[in-house]
Amino acid sequence: MRVPKQLALLVAALFIALLSSSSSAVAQPTTTGAAPAAAAAAAVAPTDETQFEIESMQRRRRNGGGQKNGGGQKNGGALPKPTATRKAQQPQRTGTTGGKKKAVDSPAPVMGTTKKAGGTTKKAGGTTTKAGGKAPAPTTGAGNKAGGNTGKTGNTGGKTGNTGGKAGNTGGKKTGGDAANANGKLNNGAAFCKSAGFGNAIADGTQKRTVTCSQTVQGVIPAFDKMVSTIILTPASGARIKRGQDIAVSVRTQNMQLGFFEDPASRYYLSPQTLNGQGVIEGHQHVALQRLGNGQTPPDPRSEQLAFFKGLDQKSNNNVLTVTIPGASLTQAGTYRLCTITGTRSHQPVIMPVARRGSQDDCIRFEVV
Repeated sequence: MRVPKQLALLVAALFIALLSSSSSAVAQPTTTGAAPAAAAAAAVAPTDETQFEIESMQRRRRNGGGQKNGGGQKNGGALPKPTATRKAQQPQRTGTTGGKKKAVDSPAPVMGTTKKAGGTTKKAGGTTTKAGGKAPAPTTGAGNKAGGNTGKTGNTGGKTGNTGGKAGNTGGKKTGGDAANANGKLNNGAAFCKSAGFGNAIADGTQKRTVTCSQTVQGVIPAFDKMVSTIILTPASGARIKRGQDIAVSVRTQNMQLGFFEDPASRYYLSPQTLNGQGVIEGHQHVALQRLGNGQTPPDPRSEQLAFFKGLDQKSNNNVLTVTIPGASLTQAGTYRLCTITGTRSHQPVIMPVARRGSQDDCIRFEVV
């Protein structure tokens, strides 16, 4: 049977100690009774190192340590070298940080968390690595970054495509709507004025001499058999009238209910065209007198050039309206033109259902001599 190395060392140490004790006993005579006893105790007592070896061996035998696995006699393993203190050490895992080993407690991979210390971030299907560990190969997943950016970019592209689709739809609506409108304009008062560049010059019901834009809708359009028509009854066309003589004017209007006249100082062009219960336009008449000059040039329509103007806002008798032009308005000889201007309740020219029609107004010429 093989003797353990530690036991052999212990026996040798005891033997050496006995020899030393015997030598000391022979060389030195005994002087007192107490001295021999102290010397004998010193010779028998082991050293601190020997005592620690004995205690270590006893503990290992009680715990069964080292006999079978690497420290015992059966497998031929040597006992571990004794140390002053021995502490239980927890098993450690190692990762790599910059090529160096570092003790870390590596948790199991977690789905959908963020990698730290230079790792790669992945979402919804990505694997998390902490403390600089090597990231596994990226996997395909919704929103996966670090190699899965294509999916996220694709989603963004989809959103962009949707936005483009909306823009396309909007464009389609605008294009389709404009195609039905004259000149491709928006059929909305406020939007039209803005698109035409007159969003800051909106008609407000007052009569202005600068450019304004009306937001008022056109209103109700009468049926084909309810279109307006007017005739001047007096004076007769071609009549010769002396200067300074008053002229009685009478006008008959068909398919119109007269007497609708809003305040032109505050409601000018603000109301849409309306129809009465019989389907005819509600409005009023005007008469305007101009001197023609040589009769070959269109007369100036500005008010300063008019010889006479009057709005006929009263109700009619059998659709006939009358007014008197004072002789003071006929101070110059020449050819004059007298015309009607048929308007809606808010003074717009009347709106008709078709373009191919007779005029809603009438004009005559007479001479002032």
